[in-house]
Amino acid sequence: MEFAAEQTARRVTRGLDRLGSPPHPRDVLRVTLMEMLPLHPDACATSRMSAAYTLEALHDPVLHEQARLGLHDGRALTERLIRQAIADGHLPRIVNRRSRRTSCSR
Repeated sequence: MEFAAEQTARRVTRGLDRLGSPPHPRDVLRVTLMEMLPLHPDACATSRMSAAYTLEALHDPVLHEQARLGLHDGRALTERLIRQAIADGHLPRIVNRRSRRTSCSR
């Protein structure tokens, strides 16, 4: 699984390196999602490995914890990128009408 994560990280890094400086948050999200979703052969291969790893993690406590931390870190990175895009005015601030908090607020 670490190999799959490293390959995905390399693809994301290559994609980010091709963006302008500083890259637009929308472009960062696009590159990241394009490399994480199974939309081309390399991403399909790592997606299959991730799915197998996730299934194995259901039965192995050590793998379960690694998967949990990986998902947490990925979610946190995505949330930071979205919050930055909102702060920079690239995305509208979405308000939950019931609580008057942003959709990502806790």
